[in-house]
Amino acid sequence: MRIRYDVEKMKRIISDLSVLTGISMSFLDTERRSLCSSIKDNDYCSVLQLDKKNKRLCDCSDDIILNKCLETKCFESHICHAGLFDAAMPIIKDGILAGIVLMGRLRRASERGETVETSLIEKYMAIPEFNDAQIESLGSLLPNILFESAIFIEYDGVFNEIGEYIKANLREPLGIDYICKKFHVSKNSLYAYFKEAYGKTVNEFIVDARMERARQLLLNGSEPIYAVAESVGIDNHTYFCKLFKRKNGITPNRYRMSK
Repeated sequence: MRIRYDVEKMKRIISDLSVLTGISMSFLDTERRSLCSSIKDNDYCSVLQLDKKNKRLCDCSDDIILNKCLETKCFESHICHAGLFDAAMPIIKDGILAGIVLMGRLRRASERGETVETSLIEKYMAIPEFNDAQIESLGSLLPNILFESAIFIEYDGVFNEIGEYIKANLREPLGIDYICKKFHVSKNSLYAYFKEAYGKTVNEFIVDARMERARQLLLNGSEPIYAVAESVGIDNHTYFCKLFKRKNGITPNRYRMSK
């Protein structure tokens, strides 16, 4: 799977949003690399960041909110050390985390800035103010509308890789959730592909792959039946024998004797 970005379009989106709202914004990919940004300068932040300690705290604030968003994959926000509102919005496409938008350098209407130095109050009050409803609306627009046409999920043969992975890792817990998480694909995409490509469900493909491997082991080896079952990811010997007979019309022992 590959995530492709129309960076030029993203730059326009970020720039227009920043001009419209006065909010500083950056778009980061899933590797935390900044693809584009529009930082709105203000006198308040400029003065604070002349101090190296404050500059480090600003960088730390971005890291904290970014890490939390990457962990939860949800909208996260906090008030930074300078009394300003910072937020991180995950951009989800086809059920996959495709990037994160960092937003900041704005005042939240519910915050009064009591901790702001008296000499900086005027500069602080000049920063754009947003209420909770505005912030919520912005959070809804970003992932659902604005970036929809600028992010593309390309699977690049990932489903073929899934088929090969299943065949090579039959001992693994090959459930739908496990596969989707490992290969970053949605359940709907997985179901649709296997039905179209193989004419069967994912679970049917897994069972057939296990039975094919079991037949090879029975014909070419001398391992006990229970060991063959374990080798193809089925720990229950009785269940394996019933499944093998249902799929092959003969018990594992009879199949081995037929070689």
